Amino acid sequence: MTKPGRPLSIVFFYLFLLLPASVFAQEKWTINNVPDPKAHASGNYVSNPDGVLNDGTVASVNAYLKQLEDSTTDQVAVVVLNSIGKQEPRSFATELLRRWGIGQQGRNNGVLILLVMDQRRMEFEVGYGLEGKLTDLVPKQIQEVYMVPYAKKGDYDAAVLNGVEQVCEVLLGNAVADEQKTGEVYGRSPVAPGAGYTELVSSAPAATDLFDLYRRHVGFGGFWMLLFYGIFLVAGLINVFKSKDKNNFFFSARPWWFSFLQFLCTYVLFAVIVFVIAGIKINFFTGLAFFYLYGVGYLSSTVYWLLYRLKLEERKRTEYDLLYLYARQLDQRWKQSVAGKLFPFPLRNYRVTVGQYLARLKQGMVISHTGSKMRLLDEKQDDAYLTKAQKLEEQLKSVDYDVWAEQGSKEFKLHGVLLSSKYSHCPKCNTMAYCLKSDTTIQSATYSRSGIGLKVYECKYCGYQEKKEYTIPKKSNSSSSGSSGGSWSSGSSSSSGSSWGGGSSGGGGAGSSW
Repeated sequence: MTKPGRPLSIVFFYLFLLLPASVFAQEKWTINNVPDPKAHASGNYVSNPDGVLNDGTVASVNAYLKQLEDSTTDQVAVVVLNSIGKQEPRSFATELLRRWGIGQQGRNNGVLILLVMDQRRMEFEVGYGLEGKLTDLVPKQIQEVYMVPYAKKGDYDAAVLNGVEQVCEVLLGNAVADEQKTGEVYGRSPVAPGAGYTELVSSAPAATDLFDLYRRHVGFGGFWMLLFYGIFLVAGLINVFKSKDKNNFFFSARPWWFSFLQFLCTYVLFAVIVFVIAGIKINFFTGLAFFYLYGVGYLSSTVYWLLYRLKLEERKRTEYDLLYLYARQLDQRWKQSVAGKLFPFPLRNYRVTVGQYLARLKQGMVISHTGSKMRLLDEKQDDAYLTKAQKLEEQLKSVDYDVWAEQGSKEFKLHGVLLSSKYSHCPKCNTMAYCLKSDTTIQSATYSRSGIGLKVYECKYCGYQEKKEYTIPKKSNSSSSGSSGGSWSSGSSSSSGSSWGGGSSGGGGAGSSW
């Protein structure tokens, strides 16, 4: 007797196990681990670790700022981060400029443009040497007129391109801040990227392909969400199609084509929803809502398909004791599964319906060779028909037995439903009472050699024991893998390998929200 397969529980368990680490929990960047673009390559000025900006925008801004530095020695860095936790963007920008040393030493001619997505905040940090050109009023005007309108629409590429363009125009001396030119910063109205500073910006490729569109509006965290959603899809299909427990009603009730269409349709529907509401930024709450809606849809279709099959089997006059056992297995699945706890809404109606179905079925059990009805015994009465091993299984809650008996006859029928527990079948007596008794370390692992562990398994019914040795992996020196060359995602924001000039800032600049 094999334990009923539980693919849906496993799939949803791993889905919610994977997502918090990849989708919903955005990395909270700190001053110490924001990737320094100069550590990656001397011609880089943009730190875009979360992929908020598309590749075309990053390339154009890098070329833009490289030409600016070659012409003036002024250095401008652009940093776009999903989250810095509860840190305040203003002080974060000041500390980051000082840590990297943006600007030339002695001249302090550096600028840091920071966007923090979850706080919907942008900051300009201006070095001492540029405060005469970029007074606090000028960055504020650039932000409010050229950047904030685009950021509100979710077009962060245009916001950054426009902001960088205007900063460079000021630093090149092509525009002069003038409060009298109200509504038109430096005598110009807000324009689309590319209408200003040479052909560098105008050459930026438009984000017309679906990946760039998705990444611009949904963010890189959303990309990972869809990626892990795809992994979940494949894992679910493999689990369903490769299950060895084909006699279980959960599998036999759903043909392969139904499972395939069910996964495919819900996957496509989810992707369509993401693009339709592309103006909404995917974060923890919206991402959780999407996956919950998916779960509701998937479980609802599964539930009503299974109920339909139960009724269909009843119309075919399937033997009631087998039909009752099927219904019990299905009911136990949702009582104990992860999905049953995460998605109570679609399963509540299922539980009520199956409960009513069970109450009706259990009164109609028959003896196959006589046709006379049998009576379902309660938990106390059925103990008289159970063996010692079966009674122990019920005590351990590894199996739940139902017994039907006919009055005036010694004939009875017994069915057992495997419950979710830590117990498995004993290799000797086959009682569902075999489990891990102890796990001890015989020889501890070190940095130079592996260790040895011993697991002892024991049957609580017959006392059979089995000992299994296993290898404990050698300890690894975590410090040896702390930094890896030019990885953008590594915590390499130190100045080693960087070609920033060693500038500093006194906290000048401005910030805006969108």
